[in-house]
Formats: sequence, C-alpha cells, structure tokens
Amino acid sequence: MSHCAAIVAPDHPFVDELVAELGAHVLRVPPARLDEPLAGWSGEPLVWMHMVPAGAGAELDEAALLLRSAERATEAAAEAAAPLTFLALVPSRGLFAGPAGLASDLARGALEALMRTAIGTWSARGHRLLGVVYAGIDGHALVGQRTPEEVRLRTPIGRAAGTAELANAIRYLGSPLAAYVTGTLVHVDGGWNAYSWIYPARTI
Repeated sequence: MSHCAAIVAPDHPFVDELVAELGAHVLRVPPARLDEPLAGWSGEPLVWMHMVPAGAGAELDEAALLLRSAERATEAAAEAAAPLTFLALVPSRGLFAGPAGLASDLARGALEALMRTAIGTWSARGHRLLGVVYAGIDGHALVGQRTPEEVRLRTPIGRAAGTAELANAIRYLGSPLAAYVTGTLVHVDGGWNAYSWIYPARTI
C-alpha cells in the first residue's frame, strides 16, 4: 500500500500483525483520540481503515464511532485535498456473541445505511466507501468472539483466514486497481456469508 493510510482500531496483536502485513506506514489512531488533529497528510490518496469492534463500549457506541470515523476521514481528506478510500473492517454476523455481537451488527448496519444515503455525495467528491467483512483470523480472537473451534466448524473452507489474506484484500481495495469498487461489502470470510450463521449447527 503506497498511499497515506490510517487505521482506527483497538490495541491488539491482530491489529499489529495486520499493519505489518500491509507493508506501509500506517498511522494508528486510537478510538479515544479520533478527534485530535492529524498531521502529515499530503495530496496523496488517503486510505482510512476503521476496525469493528473498536472497543467503544456500549452496544450503540460502535455504530456511532464508525460514523464519526467516516466523518473524520472525510475531514482529513479535505484538509489534504486528497481522494479518500474508507474501508470499514466489520465482522461476519454471528462471529461475535452476546453484547459484542449486537454492537458489531449495529455498526455494520450503520455502515450499510451510510452507503445507501451518502454514496452519491462521496462519489461526487472522488471518495470511495467500502466494507471488508472478515470471519475468523488464525491465531487471534477479539473479546466476545466465538471460540476458534466454533469458527472453524462454521467456515465452509474449513479454516480461519491468515492475516496476510485479509491484508491482501485491503491492499487491493485501497489501490487504483479497485477504483470502480465502491458502496459495497467485500466478504473475506471463507464462505461464512454464503453458509450463514445458524445455531445449532447444520451440516455443510
């Protein structure tokens, strides 16, 4: 990824590994510091990533944080007079259980609503708005996520994704090769979305 890049994400080893796999300087923006001034942007295209869950707190907070992150990304792009690609990394439905699952689903709903209502405005400005939907990530589990064995059994491909596989999708979507891709969700989930989350499990 050769462009300017930022990621709004919690402090977690998975995020560290993802940033390393992207192979570029990525500014880490802690969610609590989202409204602080950002320095160093130039006229280069800006790729702004937002991870769900970001540890925002109550169920509705994840959705509000995602929307504020998207707004902050457009502000940073305007300040730099640069085109923007906003990539929200959202979990597959059912990957998280309980309150974390509800918070993640609400954030995904907020992203989809933003796409439907703002895609014209974003496109007119030369900006792109995307969601990358992930399922299990090998070696990593965020708070509230179902167990690795549950995730493996529910994933048709039969394994969790490697961090590099997720990074490859992000790198492509953030590049000029994907210039015509916007306003959609891209599933990097080993078939999870096609199979869907059903409990108790059915046979694949």
